[in-house]
Amino acid sequence: MDSALIDQAIALLEKANADLQPELLPAPVARRLLASYARVEKLAGFGVAALARKLDDASHVARITGVSAGKATAVVATGKTMSHADDLSAALQHGTISLDQAGAIAAAEQSAPGAATELVAVAETEPFRVLKDRARTTRLE
Repeated sequence: MDSALIDQAIALLEKANADLQPELLPAPVARRLLASYARVEKLAGFGVAALARKLDDASHVARITGVSAGKATAVVATGKTMSHADDLSAALQHGTISLDQAGAIAAAEQSAPGAATELVAVAETEPFRVLKDRARTTRLE
């Protein structure tokens, strides 16, 4: 992988952030930009989870990403689950689900192998609370 691409993306986001003045935007433009920023965050989540799997060090992940130790542990576990749950990995890689959604799906997949396929579809169409409830039900069953 060429890390220069990530460096370029970071530079472009920094420029976009410097020019962002939400108060001056009409609501439809703000909605579109919000969706774009959310997609960037989802796409970055794939890299975070995949690299967290490689490093397998939740304390380092917590420090670098600025999240709690518990959340970092979940990110490492999500990355590990992605290695054998192709639907989960693909959805995160393409930015169709968030890292939080992927974490809920990964926890269910660990308890019920194969559950990720159905839960990815839920994540793509339903609110997070619905996904969380279905994932919890899957884990408990």
